[in-house]
Amino acid sequence: MGTRFLLAGAVLMAWMRWRGAPWPTRLQWRNALVVGSLMLGGGMGGTAVAETSVGSGLVVAFIAVVPLMIAALNLIWGVKPTRLELAGIVVGLTGVLMLTQGAGFQASPAGWRRSRSPA
Repeated sequence: MGTRFLLAGAVLMAWMRWRGAPWPTRLQWRNALVVGSLMLGGGMGGTAVAETSVGSGLVVAFIAVVPLMIAALNLIWGVKPTRLELAGIVVGLTGVLMLTQGAGFQASPAGWRRSRSPA
């Protein structure tokens, strides 16, 4: 997972330097390190752990719903999604549902027991 982030970052850095962007400052490097660590450790790591006991179809369905949840939460602050954003959300959800059709949305009983800690 980390290799994918490093490769994407290197390609993006090369592209931006080629377009004349300045080299990032120390503060920008620090902020990128924090965000990248959260994405890799929290997002990707959490997904990898979840897939040990939950079907991949269910995990993908949850991930696909995130843009819809963010759009709904933004409504609290009065930020409405544009038509293009809504179209992207609908196309993304439709695509994921088509890809996972028949895959089954199931979780193992072991995953349920593991997630509940004894009091």
